[in-house]
Amino acid sequence: MHNEDYARQAIPHLKPEYFHDPVDKKVYSLIDQYIHTYNSVPTKEALVIEVNNTDGLSEDQFKLAVSLVQSLDDITVKKDDKW
Repeated sequence: MHNEDYARQAIPHLKPEYFHDPVDKKVYSLIDQYIHTYNSVPTKEALVIEVNNTDGLSEDQFKLAVSLVQSLDDITVKKDDKW
């Protein structure tokens, strides 16, 4: 997550129930908890640690969660994009 301003604007408008996939929901929850706990946007490395410390994920879900976190580096929000 490279754009902290965007994350701080978007996260308050998201809710766990918006995510139907359990892995997506878990990763969102970890990001949200991290921001509320540390008052900063987590790095990819911090999220991987959070995923490692999470109970209740199957081995497949764990692998998907780590893959999702790794892919967050590739997601960028350009201020000049027009919707």
